[in-house]
Amino acid sequence: MNAQDEYLQLKNHWRDKILSSYYVVVGIVFLAELVLFLYMYILTDAFHYNPVKYVFLYVIIPTSINLISVGCAQFIQKYSESELVKKYAVVCSLLIICTVICTIHSFFLISSAAFVAPIVVSCILDDEKVTKMSGIASAILLVVTSFLPPIFDDAWKPSQRWYNVIAGLVLLLVVYYICQSLCSYTKEKNEIIFQTSLTQERMHNAIRMDAMTGLFNHSEFYHCLEAGIRWCHDNDKTISVVVIDVDFFKSVNDTYGHDKGDIVLIKIAEILKSQCSERAKAFRYGGEEFGMILYDYTQELTFDLIENIRQMIYQEKFSFMPDRHCSISAGIYQYNGEDMSSEEVFEKADKAMYQAKQNGRNRTVCADI
Repeated sequence: MNAQDEYLQLKNHWRDKILSSYYVVVGIVFLAELVLFLYMYILTDAFHYNPVKYVFLYVIIPTSINLISVGCAQFIQKYSESELVKKYAVVCSLLIICTVICTIHSFFLISSAAFVAPIVVSCILDDEKVTKMSGIASAILLVVTSFLPPIFDDAWKPSQRWYNVIAGLVLLLVVYYICQSLCSYTKEKNEIIFQTSLTQERMHNAIRMDAMTGLFNHSEFYHCLEAGIRWCHDNDKTISVVVIDVDFFKSVNDTYGHDKGDIVLIKIAEILKSQCSERAKAFRYGGEEFGMILYDYTQELTFDLIENIRQMIYQEKFSFMPDRHCSISAGIYQYNGEDMSSEEVFEKADKAMYQAKQNGRNRTVCADI
C-alpha cells in the first residue's frame, strides 16, 4: 500500500470513528431526556403534560431523527465514492443532531452552543470548504432554532432570545476563524508529511527495484525468498523458486551492442511482469539472469507458466536481429518446507537451470525433490 492509499484509509477510519461517536452523543442525549422526564414527573409538581405524549414528543421522536441522520451518514460513508460528499455527510449529520437538541430543549438557552460542534468536526476533516459550509449552516440554524422553539414552550421573551442569538453568533464567529486557521495549518502540515512520505516510499522502492527493468532486484529476491520460506513453515504451504537465464546473451551484446541487449532484457522483464499474479513475483537477479517466486503453486502449474513465458520470449521478434530468436533456460525448485537456507533453495533452482543449459537450452527443467 502506498502513502496516498494509507492517507485515504486513515481519513476513512477517522470519519468512521467520528460517526461512531455520534451514537454515543445520541445515547447521552436520550438518557438525559429520559432522566429529565422522570425527574419532572416523579419529583416535581410542575409537570403538566400527558406523560405518553411528552415521551413521544421529547424523547422518542428526537432520538429517532438523530439515529436516522447518523445512519444515513454512515450509508453515504460506505457507498459514496466522493470524498467531499462523505465529509459533508459527517458534518450535516451533526448539524441535524444539534438542531434537534436546540429545538426540543430551547428552555436551556445554552443549548445553542452545541452548534460549535459541527465547526470543530469540520476542522478535524481538514477541508476549508466544509468548514465554511458548517460555519454558515450553524449560524443560520442557531437563529432558526432560537425562534422556532416557542412552538414547544414560551419560557423566554423574544428579547432574551435575541440576546442569546447575538451571543451565540459571536461565539460561532470566534470558533469559525480559529478553526479556519487550524485547517490552513493542518493542510500545510499534512502536505509536508505526505510529500516526505512519498519521498521515503520512492527511496525505498529504488532500493528494492532494478532501475532498468522495473523488476525487484537481487537483494529483494533473497528478502522475499526468506519470507517465503517462513510462510511455508507457518502455513504448511509450498513455494516455487524459478531461475531464468537468457541463452547466448553475451553474443547479443557483442553482435548488436549493449544498448540492444538492454532492449532484450527490458522486453523479457515486461513478459515476466505480464504473467505475474498476486501470488507470483518476478526479479532481475543480475545481468541476464532473472528469478521468480510463486506462492502456493504446484510444480505442474509452475512448469506450465514458465513454459508459456519461454515460448512468449522465443516468439518475440526484435527488429535489430530479424533472423535470430531470443531464448531462455529455466530451472524450477519446488520448496516444501525442508530445513534449508534461502541460499540452498536458490542453489537447487540454479542447478536445474544449468541442467536446462546442458540439455540444449531453450527449455525448462524441474529439480529433483
